[in-house]
Amino acid sequence: MCHRSKGVAKERLKLMIDSRRKQLDDETLAQIRHEIGEIVTRYVDIEPENIEIKIILKDYICSNNTN
Repeated sequence: MCHRSKGVAKERLKLMIDSRRKQLDDETLAQIRHEIGEIVTRYVDIEPENIEIKIILKDYICSNNTN
């Protein structure tokens, strides 16, 4: 019985995580890319326009430059 509950809880957690991932709109993803790019330029001598950041979410790939 414990194993069944564990499986149900695992599936519910997967559904919750998938649901939250899909709530990220393009604007939020662009903001995340921008902020990551700013952090990278603090530590690496590189222009932000030369950074490409890919955010990979289940079922699709988002890819844009940071600017």
